[in-house]
Amino acid sequence: MDPAQCYEIFQKLPSQEPTWVETVTGLDSAMNRLKELEQKHSADYFILERGSITFITQINSSLEGVEE
Repeated sequence: MDPAQCYEIFQKLPSQEPTWVETVTGLDSAMNRLKELEQKHSADYFILERGSITFITQINSSLEGVEE
């Protein structure tokens, strides 16, 4: 993956509809920003790679701290 690639961060609303939050350059930056957002606002977020519309990862706040 190109380190200068743009990634889109979305928040999943309670209605299950995604809403765009911001665009971040670089996968590491996107992952760090996703964690920051989740810590500030207990919500579900996910990242898509802009160029290929590839799903990268998701943080599901409702599963945080749940043991398997």
